[in-house]
Amino acid sequence: MFLKNKYTKWVKDNININNTNLCLSKDMSLNLFVNMFLAIIESWIIQPIPETPDLFAKQLQKISNCSIRSLIS
Repeated sequence: MFLKNKYTKWVKDNININNTNLCLSKDMSLNLFVNMFLAIIESWIIQPIPETPDLFAKQLQKISNCSIRSLIS
């Protein structure tokens, strides 16, 4: 909860969340964004042998540019 609160405040102060595309409230869009970001970080660090931070940074850029639909078939 500490990380979620910290990043929620940071995102609120530094990133313009576009909530109009999904017709969601600003708070729900913010919550969704922070939860997804933290889930991606968690998925990385719980790997038996996580990728290096440099490699993960590149992967994170790719992940942030793909839709959820592209993860399923």
